[in-house]
Amino acid sequence: MAGFWAGFGTQFSKDVGEIRKELREDSRDRKNYMDQYGAKTIAAAQKKSDEILSMVNESVAMGIDEQAMLGIFQKSGAKGIRMFHKALLERPNLSIDDYQSISRMGREWVKDTDLDLTEVILRGMNVYHDPDAKRPERDQNFLQGIISGGYGDDSWMDEPRFAGGLTARDVKRIEAGTTQNPTAGGLDVIGMLGPKALSDTADRSYENLMIEKFKKVWLVEKNKQVLVRDAFNPGTPRYIAEQEKFQKLMGMQTNGFQTPDLAEFAKSYDPDYTMYRYIDSIERERPASMSINPMLAGVYGNRNQFADNLKLEEKVFETIEEAQEYVNRLGRATTVLVEKGRLSQIFNIAPDA
Repeated sequence: MAGFWAGFGTQFSKDVGEIRKELREDSRDRKNYMDQYGAKTIAAAQKKSDEILSMVNESVAMGIDEQAMLGIFQKSGAKGIRMFHKALLERPNLSIDDYQSISRMGREWVKDTDLDLTEVILRGMNVYHDPDAKRPERDQNFLQGIISGGYGDDSWMDEPRFAGGLTARDVKRIEAGTTQNPTAGGLDVIGMLGPKALSDTADRSYENLMIEKFKKVWLVEKNKQVLVRDAFNPGTPRYIAEQEKFQKLMGMQTNGFQTPDLAEFAKSYDPDYTMYRYIDSIERERPASMSINPMLAGVYGNRNQFADNLKLEEKVFETIEEAQEYVNRLGRATTVLVEKGRLSQIFNIAPDA
C-alpha cells in the first residue's frame, strides 16, 4: 500500500507542476494581451460613442429637443441616430414648427424621462465601468487549491487598470459588443423629417413641368374669360372690369409664362383648382419635387395657405354663392363653380356630417 501511495504522489506532483505552469502561462498571456490591446479597445469604443454624442449635440443645437434624441436612441440605437442625423443635415429648410413636430414624435419613444441622455448612450455603447461585473464565484475544494496553487486567480481583471476606472473585465465586455436592439435603425426618417431636397437639375425639371401645365390650363381659362367678358355690353362697368382681368391674363403670355405668373394664375385665375390638384399629384408621385422645390416656393406656398384655410374653417360649400364668397375673401376675382365637397376632396378634408 505504501508503495502505491509513493507512486501516486510522484505522478501527482508531476501533473500539478504541469497544470500550474500552464495556468501561469495563461495568466501571463491574458495580462500581456490586456496591456497591449485593452486601452486600444476602450479608445475605439469611446471614439464611436463620441461620434454619436456629437451627432446628438448637433441635432439638439439645430432645434431638436434633447428628450426627443433620447427617445430616438432608445428606439433605434446608434444606427438610428446616424440615420436621423444624416437625414436632418439633408433638410436645411426645416422650420421651427417642423423641429417642434419632430421633437414631439421623438419624445413619445422615451422610456424613462429621468435618464441622462449622455449616460444612456455611453451605457448603450458599452463605454462604462460595471462595478458588479466580477469573476463568477466557484466552489474550490481542497484538492483544486493544491493543484492551482493560486495561479488560476484572475482577480487582477477587476482592478481599475485603464482610464475612467475601467477594468480588464470591462474590456472583455466591450470586446463582446452590444446587444443589438431589434428595432435598431428602424426609423421612418421620411415620416419624421419629410423628403429631402432634390438636385438643382431636378428642381428645374419640375419647374419646367409646371410651366408646361400652366400654359395648357391658361389657354383654357383665356377662352373662358373671353366668353365672360363678351357676355356684357362694351363700355359697361362689368365689361370694363372683365376686360381688365382679361388683360392681366394676357399679360402672362406676354411675359413668357414665368414662374411668378404661374403662382398668381393658380391663386387667382384657376377656378377648378387644376394647378393645385396637379401639384399634389406630382408631389405624391415624387416627394419633394413640389413641396421643397425653391423654384416653386411661391405657388406651393399659396397652395398650402389655401389648403390650411380650408382645414381651419372645415369648409364644405353648399352652393355656388358660398364658394364665390369664400374665394373672394381670398382675393380671387374670377367666377368659381364648385359643387358640394369638391374642395374637401381635393385637399383631403372630411366633409361635414
